[in-house]
Amino acid sequence: MQEEHENIMTVNKLYKRYINNNLTDILDDDKIIDRLVIKYEEKIDSTKDNDASIVNIILKRLIIKKIKSLAICISNDEKISNEIRNEISLKEESGDILSSHIFIILIKQLQLEKRLNKEDLKTHIEVLSNLFANIGNTYFFENKELTWKELFEYAIDLYVVSAPLYHQKLDYATSDLIKSVKYLKKINIHYEIIAGRIILSDISHNQIHVKLEGLVRSLGGFTTLNRLFYEDLQPRYVKKMDRYLIHRNKTTLGKSSDRVPYNYLINICGKFLSKGVVTLTQIGQESIYSEIVNISKSYLIILQLQSTSIYEDISVTYRKIPEYIHKNMIFENLYIPNQYKPGFVLNILDNIFKSFYEELNCKEFTFDDYYQVANVILNEYSYCSTFNLADLRFKLGMNRQILINILDEIAVDNSYVNESYSKILMPTNLFDKPLIKISEDTYFIIAPHFSGYSFCTVIYQILRSANCLQLNRRLGEAIEQFVKDSLSAKRIPYKSGHYAITEPDKKGECDVILETEEKIIFLEIKKRSLPDTFELGDDVEVMCSLGDGMLNAQKQILRHRIYLQQNGSMKLFREQSEESPYTVVESKERQVVSVSLCFSEYGFLTNKIISAKLLESLSFATYQATDSSKKDSLDRLNKLTKKIVQLIPELNVVDKKNGHKVFFNTVFRSLQQFLYVLEVSSNVDELVEYLTREVYLIDGSLDFYSSLYSAHFKK
Repeated sequence: MQEEHENIMTVNKLYKRYINNNLTDILDDDKIIDRLVIKYEEKIDSTKDNDASIVNIILKRLIIKKIKSLAICISNDEKISNEIRNEISLKEESGDILSSHIFIILIKQLQLEKRLNKEDLKTHIEVLSNLFANIGNTYFFENKELTWKELFEYAIDLYVVSAPLYHQKLDYATSDLIKSVKYLKKINIHYEIIAGRIILSDISHNQIHVKLEGLVRSLGGFTTLNRLFYEDLQPRYVKKMDRYLIHRNKTTLGKSSDRVPYNYLINICGKFLSKGVVTLTQIGQESIYSEIVNISKSYLIILQLQSTSIYEDISVTYRKIPEYIHKNMIFENLYIPNQYKPGFVLNILDNIFKSFYEELNCKEFTFDDYYQVANVILNEYSYCSTFNLADLRFKLGMNRQILINILDEIAVDNSYVNESYSKILMPTNLFDKPLIKISEDTYFIIAPHFSGYSFCTVIYQILRSANCLQLNRRLGEAIEQFVKDSLSAKRIPYKSGHYAITEPDKKGECDVILETEEKIIFLEIKKRSLPDTFELGDDVEVMCSLGDGMLNAQKQILRHRIYLQQNGSMKLFREQSEESPYTVVESKERQVVSVSLCFSEYGFLTNKIISAKLLESLSFATYQATDSSKKDSLDRLNKLTKKIVQLIPELNVVDKKNGHKVFFNTVFRSLQQFLYVLEVSSNVDELVEYLTREVYLIDGSLDFYSSLYSAHFKK
């Protein structure tokens, strides 16, 4: 990334110098058209009967032809072989060649320099905008000074003969960025403009965080949280789904950003749960809260983690996937709080964790005691609720000491909340437990939807501390059984079992298969959660977690799919014995859809765009870590991807010819997403439709829950 930015800035410097040295003389030359006619050796007498506009059109065509002749290749040329495409990708990655897409970045760089540094770059922007408008972003040029000088010379000539001139207007993202930088200049931030981006200094990151902390401390964490929920979050709550629909809200054309980094502010508030300065007037409170929101919004915009255009996601290249994942990780950690429907939390506790806890009985309270406390807290209290021990005990009718024992497990002391959270990408513990202990017998919950899943986290940690044997493997089995029981409870038919029992190289086990007249859904279930380092922006650990969970599931599904294609059907035995009962799945040339189902939420990683591109990249990409200490972790991922690639040649002829589309009918899903779909489905056709809808349709939310809301609840 740094080398790419250096290349862009080198070209930017060269371009500005060339324009400054040459443009004025040419524009002041009233014989410029005659000179261009001679230069491009066209037999036109511009002083006679020829219409000047016709002369310009002819010259424009000739100049564009010259510009295109400088390119060494065109990316959308269908005649280019895959080998040459790979060679082009390698040269682009090394910086030997650059795409004409660089002109868009340079235009943005110049726009920022013009508006923020007050440089006179109007003509520079017009020349480059006109060039890009005429050739687009599909041409590759050698990254050599002589090539760029020749190209810039043609660009000036093209500018002279072009009428009307094309003006590259400020897009929403650039306009928002300029406004945000100007707004934060009042707290003396320091920054550089590099490759069309604003790069804040480390000191400025700290400045912004300290400023926000000071404002929240003045207003008080309680007051700030209450206002944040009441004014910003509650309007996003959808009762029909029992969920806050917080999503990216992108459009095809983009729009002005109005995103408040909710999760970032919630974590700062958690660090300062006090009433603030009691002498503040209502006007004073309004002013401070407004400043908190505006500073945090501006900060999120300056970080440039997400645009408001969906094309950013559709057009991401395989080479950019690691960077794309890294930026989305940070964005979600700042913007979108992780949330669970309270009813699902209770369901998971009762159906997955209960048997493990009762097996060990390792605490001074029963599972039923724990469940009862969770049930009351999640259903009796709303967002930003404070309650005392006596109030909770009255609602529960529980022994005081038993309740205290449970509260000791599920509450973190106020003084320890986010004590190390001094800037973004630092560890937090606000949601490690459901409650915050404010004083000896007073407790606080952020919101049942945001804090509820911590009841599962706490009981999981209790089981781990008690050394529950083979906990993760057995939990995986329990989750699989829970999915099957949930399907049975809704009377939705499914199949599962072992196949090719007597063939060691082909045998396998299908977790769940759903069938409709047109589709076969292979659903593989994994427990693997995102690592704790997700909030730190650790993309290597996230990629490895994907490998252990979702990609491993896809490898298994690919094996199922190959067997079904080669045999036309598969017998699924209940046990690993041909004597056991079995069911049959017949291909009937139906469409096969692969679904990796993981226990925890995977955020943006369950989005179809990223999941498909990530999987498709495996056919030719090897992921490497810049941190040598993480090499072994990625080696494990690359070995898994190699195994997946080795399976592709075993697919049928049609799939092999379209190797890059092998993973098109693939989605990643979380257990909660599955439960939402199951809850609103009355039959297997609806379940399959809602579960796989994103394979074919993409909306601007890039959020599964919002898509489900549009598909089902808005009918």
